[in-house]
Amino acid sequence: MWKLTEELAEIMKNYPIRSQESVESWNALISVKLFDCCGSITWWLSEYDPEYKIAFGYVTGFHEDEWGSVSLDELETLKFWPMHRVERDLFFKPTHFKDLPFNKKTS
Repeated sequence: MWKLTEELAEIMKNYPIRSQESVESWNALISVKLFDCCGSITWWLSEYDPEYKIAFGYVTGFHEDEWGSVSLDELETLKFWPMHRVERDLFFKPTHFKDLPFNKKTS
């Protein structure tokens, strides 16, 4: 079994799907960062449903960056033989969306 789903369930137990609906997206707490170790896609997750293994958050690295849902079951199928392509950034600390690196203004 992919250990990531267990880790997410524990880390995000206080942030079920729709728990931050009343919060402006700019202030949403991002609890987990996942990344494709063979590509440029990053998932910044703010909410998680352990029953359906669906996470909600912001994704970067596709044609357009956007908020949306992602199935962890689908991410689990992405492999770079024999490893999983999607990994959790173990050094990422929960932070508000507005404070993520790509939102910082450059001088």
